[in-house]
Amino acid sequence: MMQRKTMSTTISSKAAIDTLNSLLRSELAAVATYEMALRSVDGPAAADADQLFRFASEHRRSAGALKATVSALGATPDETAGIWGAVTRLVQGSANLLGDRAAVESLLEGEKHGLMEYANAVESVPPEIRSVIQHELIPRQRKHVAVLTDILLEAEHPS
Repeated sequence: MMQRKTMSTTISSKAAIDTLNSLLRSELAAVATYEMALRSVDGPAAADADQLFRFASEHRRSAGALKATVSALGATPDETAGIWGAVTRLVQGSANLLGDRAAVESLLEGEKHGLMEYANAVESVPPEIRSVIQHELIPRQRKHVAVLTDILLEAEHPS
C-alpha cells in the first residue's frame, strides 16, 4: 500500500513539473514575443510601448517564479520556449509586418491563450502552487488582456 502512495506521489509530482515547465515555456515565449513587438512598434502603438515593456517584464518575472518552483520541486526547469517560442515568433513577426494593430492583436491572442493555460493548469499542480497561479499569475494575465483590449479599442476610436 505504501508503494502505491509513493508511486502516485511521484506521478503527481512529474505531472506538476511537466505542467509548470509548459507554463514556463509559454512565459519565455511571451517575453520573446513582447521584445519582438517592441522592436517594431512605431505608429500610434508607440505611445503604449511603456506598457508593452512592463508586460514583458512581468512575463520575465513570472518565468523566474516558475523556474524557481520547478527547481524547488527537485527538477530542472526548461531554459527555452521550445517549439512554442518558434511559433509565436513567426506569428508575431508576421503581425509586425502588417502594422501596429496586427502586432497588438497578436499579443492579445497570446495573452488569452496564456490565461487559458493557467486556468487549465490549476488542477494539475499542488495546492501551494495553485494559490500562486490563482492569486498572482491569472490576475496578471487578465490585466494584460484588459489593457491590450483597451489599446485596440483606443486605436479604433481615438479620442
